[in-house]
Amino acid sequence: MNFRTHSSLNYRTPTQKFLLWTVSLALLGVYASISLVNHYLFRTHAYDLGWYNKVFFDYSHFRLCDFSLGYWRTALTCPLGDHFEPILLLLAPLRLLFGSWTAILLQIAAILFGAYGAYRFVEERSGNSWLPLLAMLQFGLIWGNFGALSFDYHNNVLAAMLLPWFLHHFLAGRWKKSLIYFILAIMCKENMALWMAATAAGAALLNLKNRRQFFQGMALALGAGIYFVIVVKWMIPWLSGGVGSYIHFKYHGLGENMGEVLRTLLTDPLKALRLFWENPSGNPAWNGAKGEVFKMMLWSGGIALLLRPQYLLMLLPVMAQKFWHDEPEKWGLSHHYSIEFVPVLTLATWDLILKIPRRRVATGLGLLAVGFTLWAAVYWFEYRKPLNYFPETTHFYARMHYQQPLFEPAEAYEALKLIPAESKVSAQNTAVPHLAMRKYIYLFPRVEDAEYIFLLNTPEVYPASPDEYKRKVEEFRNSVEWEVLKENKSVLLFKKRKAVLP
Repeated sequence: MNFRTHSSLNYRTPTQKFLLWTVSLALLGVYASISLVNHYLFRTHAYDLGWYNKVFFDYSHFRLCDFSLGYWRTALTCPLGDHFEPILLLLAPLRLLFGSWTAILLQIAAILFGAYGAYRFVEERSGNSWLPLLAMLQFGLIWGNFGALSFDYHNNVLAAMLLPWFLHHFLAGRWKKSLIYFILAIMCKENMALWMAATAAGAALLNLKNRRQFFQGMALALGAGIYFVIVVKWMIPWLSGGVGSYIHFKYHGLGENMGEVLRTLLTDPLKALRLFWENPSGNPAWNGAKGEVFKMMLWSGGIALLLRPQYLLMLLPVMAQKFWHDEPEKWGLSHHYSIEFVPVLTLATWDLILKIPRRRVATGLGLLAVGFTLWAAVYWFEYRKPLNYFPETTHFYARMHYQQPLFEPAEAYEALKLIPAESKVSAQNTAVPHLAMRKYIYLFPRVEDAEYIFLLNTPEVYPASPDEYKRKVEEFRNSVEWEVLKENKSVLLFKKRKAVLP
């Protein structure tokens, strides 16, 4: 790879600046129309946007382990004992500006920042006014972005969007800047440390002639690996509030714990390889789900992984975490489980294209890369296997995406105004993200010491069964301790009577 700087921020032509802003605003419009619309129409959830909104609120009040939002995780009183995400300590003050919209706005901004990182990666190495824009377009169109935006907020999105900047600076020899992005990425989530270890090792192998860079990359890989072990083996169990273990270990097809998984990898590697495409769930509906991911990878630049295997090394932890997981929902194309593919596929593609000396050939291949990536995105939206996929949350180009047929959102927002900001609230699943910016928030039917119960007219009654949900609602209707404060076709709002308040 050529690391000479061909262009800089100071020498972009007016046309280059115009095109950069045009592409950026176009991507912003698409991303916002997915994520912001979903939140406005109450299509976000207690887990995970409500969870993160509550964390932002608590951290901004300097409370690390005073956590009320839980149902199956009632023993877990410290969010750091769920996922170790110290980056949220830095981001929490943003909630003072954006309220319940903070996390999803941050996620949109992060993806645009990552796309611009791909732009800079190519701009600095190409001297071509078109190639950086094509790289940015490919990055912005990869299916993993749309999946992440359609389902709440997750910190691995932030880590994925820091990776282009880490590689951009690392491969250019800017050690201090690359180290900052590397540290921020591993702060996003404990499993991101394992991914960044592989990324650093791959980066070290990209330029073997530079011994200093090689050893720097390997040192980062070793450091991230040690960090991962310390956090998962000791820090998270210590912070788990009595749970005493890492609750996200779900790889029982290879072993009952991480030690057994490692033993299986050493003694029976073929078993691990088979799990990259086999369906061990026993449910034939999931047949081919893993194959769809490989197909999407190939269309979105995956051929470059074979020609630049250093980037394939970067993706191995991601693929293993995805395909070895016990839960089939992790295998396929939905939600945020593909976001890490976005930067690696893009940078691998353009690392390869930039080796071509003829400008027209490179531009042509760049256009092909964008075209195939766009086709993959169309497939993701329209033709994929309908597993764990909800078109109303993703089809930003369809009328149904902008409609809430179950109730009137305006009526729900009016009812929300009746609940004081300091009050303790129990709320239905998709209402929790809008109410989580408070000290006490519970996911109905868990009520505890709540003073208000806020329910939407929707069949989304998770985590209760429909029968349990109806029974609980009737109990509160008939209770002398509660009164109906607001009821219409959209909401049902209970208030605890003052006479029985503790």
